[in-house]
Amino acid sequence: MLIWDIAANRQMCSCQGHWGSSNGLAWSPDDSRIAAAGSDWTVQVWNAQTGAQLLTYQGHRDTVWSVAWSPDGNFLASGSADHTIQIWEAPQL
Repeated sequence: MLIWDIAANRQMCSCQGHWGSSNGLAWSPDDSRIAAAGSDWTVQVWNAQTGAQLLTYQGHRDTVWSVAWSPDGNFLASGSADHTIQIWEAPQL
């Protein structure tokens, strides 16, 4: 997944980790991390500046369609085709 700064017309970083498509994307409230929901049943989190993979959350049993940060950036919520919503701790790394 490539992250672009449209205003500057430049690539910010390349985030790798999902083996399938990324279905939903969310920036952390402080803009330091990017979370993505994947068709590989995981939620991945990357450093928004470097693209370094920080966390992988596993626990859904089907495609993950959506992801959202809590206002304080300490938790992620993900929604899946398995009809569940999971809440994950998201420590600042």
